[in-house]
Amino acid sequence: MAEQCCYYEALRKQRILDRAYEAKCRMLSAQEKQAGFVDKAVQADEAAALKATQSSSKTESKRKKRAEAKICAVRKDLHKQEMVLRDSNLVMGYVSPKHELSLREPQKTKH
Repeated sequence: MAEQCCYYEALRKQRILDRAYEAKCRMLSAQEKQAGFVDKAVQADEAAALKATQSSSKTESKRKKRAEAKICAVRKDLHKQEMVLRDSNLVMGYVSPKHELSLREPQKTKH
């Protein structure tokens, strides 16, 4: 009877060890998969960065031209708004000291 108890106890301990081993294998497998996903993501980021640096000079010049065009459009719009404000102030008979100077033609500055 004692031998049978020892046998069952050893079998139980072996099952516990087997389960622990399987759990550890599953954990390591999951970590390897995660590392694989991370490696693939890093490789994709590196490839995208390389591609971006190769085409960045063309893209950068296009962006710069667009930005300059937007700035120019905003300046024109602001100038129109100033003219409308000045004209509305003249119609209403109000001229501030600041606007007295701007009543003269704006001088062109050299760029």
